[in-house]
Amino acid sequence: MLGSQQRYFTLLENLSINRTSPLYRGFFDPEVQRIIQFDQRGCGKSTPFGSIEENTTWDLVEDIEKLRIHFGIDKWHVVFGAESHPERVSHLVLRGVFLSRKQENDFIYKNGTGLLFPEEFNNLKQLMKNRRTYCTVIFEMTASKLLPSDILQIHQKIFSKLFLWLFWKLRYLDNICFLRNENQLIEDINKIKHIPTIIVQGIYDALCPVKSAWELSTLLDPCELVIVPDSGHSCTELGTIDGLVKATNKFKKRI
Repeated sequence: MLGSQQRYFTLLENLSINRTSPLYRGFFDPEVQRIIQFDQRGCGKSTPFGSIEENTTWDLVEDIEKLRIHFGIDKWHVVFGAESHPERVSHLVLRGVFLSRKQENDFIYKNGTGLLFPEEFNNLKQLMKNRRTYCTVIFEMTASKLLPSDILQIHQKIFSKLFLWLFWKLRYLDNICFLRNENQLIEDINKIKHIPTIIVQGIYDALCPVKSAWELSTLLDPCELVIVPDSGHSCTELGTIDGLVKATNKFKKRI
């Protein structure tokens, strides 16, 4: 295997949950790009592990800004979002667009994803009160890929990390991701609309529907929306991996 094919293999072999991983480094070319990852608060090697104290969107944004200053970086290429410090961002690559609005949250938990996965959604509703995190793990993992994996075969250690991840996610959703209101990302779009952006979106994404990615792409200029015809939500599906690698390679040529 040569070039990107080798990187695809590396990405799939090093899949991990809830921390920095070779999976994510594999989207970039280490011979050209300086790759910086960090474990957000409560994750991976960040201590105390699992803590939610002072763990909000804005705490994470400032952690990232401190890293930029620490490494002496003037501007950097950001994958998966930036609006607070647009003057420090040279390019953006986005995937599985979720704009933190009620309509998107409702799509997942009320009137969208359940139409595609009715049995899992019915189980979700029945178990939500007493075992919310557990049933949400099953529901979202089932819905995250075009061809779902066998949930029951997941190793217990990995599954426990998924519990923790969903606990954080639900906390963020319950607080509108700590934004001032559900439309903040759209209201502040002028801050980033001039930044060259590529959005990679699986057309069968049952958690973050393509409509949000399309809507965002119409508000950004320049922006390229790449619709992956054989992928759902997960960044580990081959079509999405291909799209992300091509996106980072395209911006690599501009550095």
